[in-house]
This record gives sequence, structure tokens and C-alpha cells, in this order.
Amino acid sequence: MVFQLTFLSSEIIIFSQKILSEDSMKKLFLAVLIIFLTMNGLFPSEISVPRVKERIEKIGGIKFKTSFEIDFMSRNKFSAYIGKYFDKTYPADVSKKEGKFLNIMGFLKRGQSLNEIRKRVIKNNAGGLYDENSGKLIIINEFMNSDPVFKLVLVHELRHALQDQHYNISRMFGSLSDFDDRKLAKLAVLEGDAMFVMSRYAKEYTPFPVSPELSTSGYSSDSLLSFSPVKFSHNLDNVPSIIKNNLTMPYVQGLKFMLAVYRRGKWKGINKVLSNPPVSTEQILHPKKYFKGEIPVSVSIVYKPDGYSIFHSGTIGEFMLNILLAGNKELVDKASGWGGDTFNIYINGNSYVLLWKSVWDKKEYCSRFFTDFRNFTEELFSVSYRKGNVKGNPFLAGKSKSGYLFIRKVGKTVFYMKTNNRKEINTFINGGYYD
Repeated sequence: MVFQLTFLSSEIIIFSQKILSEDSMKKLFLAVLIIFLTMNGLFPSEISVPRVKERIEKIGGIKFKTSFEIDFMSRNKFSAYIGKYFDKTYPADVSKKEGKFLNIMGFLKRGQSLNEIRKRVIKNNAGGLYDENSGKLIIINEFMNSDPVFKLVLVHELRHALQDQHYNISRMFGSLSDFDDRKLAKLAVLEGDAMFVMSRYAKEYTPFPVSPELSTSGYSSDSLLSFSPVKFSHNLDNVPSIIKNNLTMPYVQGLKFMLAVYRRGKWKGINKVLSNPPVSTEQILHPKKYFKGEIPVSVSIVYKPDGYSIFHSGTIGEFMLNILLAGNKELVDKASGWGGDTFNIYINGNSYVLLWKSVWDKKEYCSRFFTDFRNFTEELFSVSYRKGNVKGNPFLAGKSKSGYLFIRKVGKTVFYMKTNNRKEINTFINGGYYD
């Protein structure tokens, strides 16, 4: 099941005050002034969906294959629709797996419900949706009273419809979970592309003073999203960092990535990327790696605890590792030099075993990350590691209220285990199962 409401089909808008330059403030003020004048009848308004579609085709270089329904809903009706769509496309069993993974790794605190928080944020901040299952485009009808705002919502969602018609969105994602590095990379391409088309449309056909180049000017991540077309958004300050950044990353980093693609290959290059999207957030954060064809190394974990069943597996990736190590602080690319990773979570009754293995491009990158990751676990889980050595294999191990932890670095590889079962970590350590 593919869940693509938040990252692919809805506009997550954060009207932020974090503008870093006087010029940026002037631009934002002008944009708000235009919206005010339009909504009060002081600015000419003329909405023509066919004309908007023609302009999008002209901008992006691909044409609509088929027509589809556009449904305008009240905010309350739209919120109810979003809620049902969320439950259908993000089933409880998937949320349970991802929530447990995020909790064990330390992305979420104990008691924080991934499903509840995510659903609330989506319902409060969504203004448009392209439903790939029905082929229907849905927009809150209040935006029809504001021509520039409405058009930007419409442009963004129409571009998603084009993406689906030409590149089959559902097939692009396969069975990847939402908090998997590989899916996040693809979402960044799709949202970045829609943002890029939307900003080009705004620059050419509306009085909004925005352009794709804003992504490389003096704008913070939050303020970059502020020119997206949905108003009355809810603040994300109290939302866990992993959820907030997972929502906004495809828009912000995706736009920056697509701008790099456009500068290299224009629209031909952008449409080529849509048919051959990046396979890691590392490629999104460092476009040159995508252009060079640098893909993640294949990583596997041999060890499997006896009597346990696989519960969840996936790839964390560079971007989410940055979120993990940052905590509530500003994101810094502490995971640069990432080469690849994989994790498995095994369950037996109330016992779990998390195994995670990461490989780095160079030994110095690995050493730097190992130190940062060790410090992170010591602080978050209040664990005091002790040195150990079994069969000539040195490691660190410790216990805390959150469980038993093991960490080992060898060459360019970091291996990490966390479990709530003392017997399992002893079996693991004494057997020398360090992959």
C-alpha cells in the first residue's frame, strides 16, 4: 500500500517568520499584500482551468493524456476526506511497524503515537490532493476566491496528475514504507518537480514574486515553504522532528535538487529524472552523486535471533540519520559520507531485537559518525558503555531503562544492536555474531 497524501499529493504550508534577509521580507510582504488585494476584489481575478493546464504543459514539456475530475470541497468536508484517505492508504499495521522502528531508534519518544500525530498534521495542513487511486483532484473551495492562491494550488496538483499519467506513481514506490530512505528520495523528486513547476508558473503568470532560485537564496527551510499556496496552516513547532522533517524535506530539498537538474539539463533533464529517480536521499542532498551514478552499496545482515520473526526492515539513509543525530537542534549533515545501510527488527512476544548495519565511503567518515552516534545513544538512552572483546572482536555494550545496546566499528562499517531482552544480547555477544 502506498501512502502519498502528505508528501506527494497535499500542500504542506508553513507560514514562517524565519526570513533571513531584508530583501526576503519585502518579497514575502508583497506576496501577502497581493493575496489581500485579490481576496478583497481589488485585484483582477479570472480562473480558467483549461488555460492553466495548457500553461503547465508548456512549462513542463509534457501533455495530459486524459481528462480527470476536479472536486472542490469545503474545508470540513476536505478534512473528513483526508482522514478517510489517510486510514485507507496508511493502514494501522504499517503505522505500527514504522512507529516501533522510530521509537526503538530514538526518533520518537515513548508514548508518542506516529499515527495520531501524523494524521493530525496532515488534516490541519493539507489544502489540495491528487488521489492517484481515483484519478480525482480535490481542492478546498475557499481558494477559488483568491485567484493567485487557487492557481498555485491547482498548478501543483495538476503537475502531480501529469506525473501519474506519465510515470505511474504507485509503481514507482512499490512496497516501500514512508520512513524508508528510498521512498523519501522518490517523494523528493515528485514534490520537488511540482514545486519547481509551480514556482515557474508563479514567476511567469502571476504577480507572486517567487522563483525556483529562492531555494538557494537567504531563505530558511520553513520560509521557503511559505510561498506555497495554502493559508491558515498550523504551526509545526511542537511536532516531533522526524515527522516534521519527513513532511517538509521532499518540498525543500526536492526543489533544490530539481533546480540543480534544471540547470544541468533543462526540462528534458527534469523529465528524464522523473523516469529514473534517485534511489537515496544522499543523491537528493548531493545532486552530483546522482549525476555521476553513485548508488548506495548493498548492505545485508546475516544474524537472525532464534525464535524471532521479522517485524520490519528498511533503510534509514543520510537524511534521516541527520534528523536522528540533530535531535531538536538545527539539522547538520553529520551523516555525509554515508554509503548504505539496512535494519531489521525481530519480534518474539514482547521481546524485540533491532539490528542495524551501516557502511561508509571512507574510514574517516565512519569514525566520525561512530563517535557522533555513540554520543547520541549515551545521551538519549542514558547508557554507559563498557568495552568488551569476544574472539578478538572489540565492541561497546551497555544497558539502560530503554534496553540493552551494542555498538561496534570495524573498517568502514558500524554495527548496532538494541533489545529489551538481556538473554538475547548475551547470546549475540558471546556468539560473536557481528556480521
